[in-house]
Amino acid sequence: MMRLRQATNNKLSAFSFLFSFLFLFLFTLSTQTWAYQHHCPSGNWQSQLLIHLINVGQGDSTFIRTPSGTTILIDAGDLGKGVADVLPTISKCYKLTSIDYLILTHPHVDHYGGLIDVLKKIKINRAIYDGGDSVLPLTGTTFNKYYQLAMKPSNAKRRVANLGNTLVHNDGSNVLFNVVSINAHTTGNNITRSDNYDYDSDNDNDNDNDNSNNTNEDEDIIDDITLNKKNKSASSTTSINPNSLSLAMVISYGKFKYYTGGDLTGAIKAKTPDLESLVANTIGSVDVMKSNHHGSAGSNNLYFLSTLKPKHVLVTVGEGGKNLTYHLPNYNIIERMLLLSPIKTIYQTTVGEMCTSSTDSSDNGTICNDSEESLHSNNKIKIENDDIIVVANKNSYSINNVNFTTTSR
Repeated sequence: MMRLRQATNNKLSAFSFLFSFLFLFLFTLSTQTWAYQHHCPSGNWQSQLLIHLINVGQGDSTFIRTPSGTTILIDAGDLGKGVADVLPTISKCYKLTSIDYLILTHPHVDHYGGLIDVLKKIKINRAIYDGGDSVLPLTGTTFNKYYQLAMKPSNAKRRVANLGNTLVHNDGSNVLFNVVSINAHTTGNNITRSDNYDYDSDNDNDNDNDNSNNTNEDEDIIDDITLNKKNKSASSTTSINPNSLSLAMVISYGKFKYYTGGDLTGAIKAKTPDLESLVANTIGSVDVMKSNHHGSAGSNNLYFLSTLKPKHVLVTVGEGGKNLTYHLPNYNIIERMLLLSPIKTIYQTTVGEMCTSSTDSSDNGTICNDSEESLHSNNKIKIENDDIIVVANKNSYSINNVNFTTTSR
């Protein structure tokens, strides 16, 4: 009888353990932000400029390391992506417990959400850059978590970036970080076009119906911000789309040039301030650019793309989730890029959610027929389903281990 009772108790204990394990597993499954696939650079990257676009789904995060070892993190994706994707990648690939510079391009949660975890977990050595109190949504409950961490006395390094080459200290590697737009202020307005030039269209009858002004796009939206005109801006006083506040910059190393600009705007049809055209001539031609706003039609205007003449465009975009509403990258923008002869390759972190089967006129996606679906099979488009890593020296560079030569300028 004693043995029977003991056997019964053992079975109950085993069942209880199994039930507890199953409950914990299901709870974790329901709450965890799953990490995407990531890879680390290979070869002799330590002596070169490294730009690592970390796949965070629908959002942005870029890790940069100069040849002399200065480290920069630009954005960290949505809530939970810092701990799920960004920090594990930085730790695994670069063995870092601190970063020299942290940059928030603009106050949208798919850019700052992951920074909350980053600021909790690792030390920032030199500076935390964002738009400053005059333009940030200090009352937003989610954004306030980032703000409080960035303002902690232990950090005491929060700054507002200036236009020009003062963002990152000169560490002897001769890599230049030139800020061309911040808080809707730019370094130039020399637009060499006639007044009737349609720089927002390539005469493709495109439907640039984009959610760039959709107030549901991100959790924290800035309303009715008035900026004083300083240097050159979209207008002297204007209600600013938060994407227009994006920090945009050119990274130069010898002959190699790279552009990155958060969600910088430039589409009149989508009713977003055209900052892209203001900065285009200042930037000039580049080898590689990260597309503005995940390939949105609220950005990436024809004048901007034609002036930068990138050989390769990188698009950070997610599948499912929020992107079922945004449908990024925008079909017409990808088609526009494919039609521009300087652009040889479009790299995407994922395939995105370009197409929709919806006939709802409020849907921002393109209803894909056979010819539109063939866009995905175009050999100029590379769907990585992974990170995108650029490694550059002064005369050549690679993208995910494919080698290229810099453009003569």
